[in-house]
Amino acid sequence: MRNKEGMTAGLRVRLLRETLGKSRPEFSALLDFDYHRLSNIENGRARVGDDLLERLCPMFPELTHWIAYGGDISQAAIRESSCSMVRLFAAQIDAGMAPENSEFERVFVE
Repeated sequence: MRNKEGMTAGLRVRLLRETLGKSRPEFSALLDFDYHRLSNIENGRARVGDDLLERLCPMFPELTHWIAYGGDISQAAIRESSCSMVRLFAAQIDAGMAPENSEFERVFVE
């Protein structure tokens, strides 16, 4: 599913992974998710399904809606998250570590 900026859920998963500084093998191991399926999702050859969302939601609860549907991300919510991976994501964004041309500037709200 594409959001209003034309970004697919698979691309948002890829941006999440890259912002965290994880390789695809590292991220698939972290999620206990098939590497090849993750590759297909990130490259637009497969859709994000319930199987991946079931792995991502517990680790990234404040980012679940953004991953699945796009929209805004609350900076305050991710900075104050009880989930360490979400706080790491927030720290990487605050440090300017988002991938180039990543569209993140448009999705953050205070």
